[in-house]
Amino acid sequence: MTLKHIQKLKKHVRTLVTPLAFVFGVIFILPILYIFELVYPLRFSVLFYNRIGHLAINTEIFCRRLQLGLVSTKFHYLFLTSRPANEQLLKMYKRVLNIWDSSLILRVATFFLPLLERTRFYQEIPVKCNEYYEFAHGKSSLSFTDEEELRGREELKKMGIGTDDWFVLIHARDPNYMKEKILAHQASENQKWNYEYNYRDCKIENYLLAAEYITSQGGYVIRMGDVVDAPLNSHNLKIIDYAIKFRSDFMDIYLCAKAKFFLGCTSGLCMVPTIFDVPVAQANYIPYPHTPFSIQDIFITKLTVDKKSEKILSYSEAAQRGLMGWEGETSFYEKKDVYLVENSSEEILDLCQEMNEEINMRKEKNISKIQVPQTELQLKYKKNFLPIIFDKSVPIELSARLANSFLKRYPQLM
Repeated sequence: MTLKHIQKLKKHVRTLVTPLAFVFGVIFILPILYIFELVYPLRFSVLFYNRIGHLAINTEIFCRRLQLGLVSTKFHYLFLTSRPANEQLLKMYKRVLNIWDSSLILRVATFFLPLLERTRFYQEIPVKCNEYYEFAHGKSSLSFTDEEELRGREELKKMGIGTDDWFVLIHARDPNYMKEKILAHQASENQKWNYEYNYRDCKIENYLLAAEYITSQGGYVIRMGDVVDAPLNSHNLKIIDYAIKFRSDFMDIYLCAKAKFFLGCTSGLCMVPTIFDVPVAQANYIPYPHTPFSIQDIFITKLTVDKKSEKILSYSEAAQRGLMGWEGETSFYEKKDVYLVENSSEEILDLCQEMNEEINMRKEKNISKIQVPQTELQLKYKKNFLPIIFDKSVPIELSARLANSFLKRYPQLM
């Protein structure tokens, strides 16, 4: 039997079983939950387990809301999951949340989820990319054990990085990860949907100039990635191709938690340093309407160019063309007669230098992330463009900032 036939059979079984499960749930499960509510009020949810970005950020937002009293603490929360995108990350969240890690239980539970989602017993754990308050005022919910700290330092030693050394992570979204880790295991309709996200891909080569700058300042650079297209083209011994030579689930998390900062792009991995409150400098940011989560983060965007005139669109013109919404798909940009241009090596270098100098300044002057000064143009971007999709309750003043270097290089964008 081919994979296509198996998928078709599964679809027929689900169509038959789901309504039966719904009836069974109404007759038996819901009454039990209502009775249980009197002594042990339960709330159920399913973790976003198969993408590292969502496993990190959705789960962390829920944890921080518990910290800040934005989610009720009177309930007992039970989260279901299956084989996660990163074993170490799930292991750490199991220390702070009640998580059942079982493919079988999750498979059975999915038949009852359509019913539970209509009741008060289901706990949503969404991310709207506007949770600036949680990352300004909450603290990371995760920490490493003494044994894990020792293991992490030993792994760094194998890379040639000592206890007193500092390092920066670089990462570019690579199409090979999606192809080998995600698309190969999906039905054709989901494969088409995921291919539409390749507009967020970018070239790691454009990060190497910034990497050379970091090593000139005394730091190491570690290239991150799970499945990558090719090795780094660098002979600098302080630029380490971790993705090719050293990569593991454990070190993915440890490195993201211990880096001076993360220099990346719009990818899931950038969420991991975020949950540990490590600053993020994001190049090639797209789609436009939101920003990274923390006010200590800075970013620069891909450029949108009109196909006919070859003119770089300002953010206002992009908004007028309907490009400030959430319709982020490759075909969407094609239909709008525009194409996207990656940030250059020089732009990413400027971003990297700005972030490095700002972190040094904050440390020297003992300035918190909320006290970081913002320029008039940075505030103007937030005021003019974030309200396009966020309502007035969102504290946009706490959002990340467009890099000053980028605003100076492209004043026409504003």
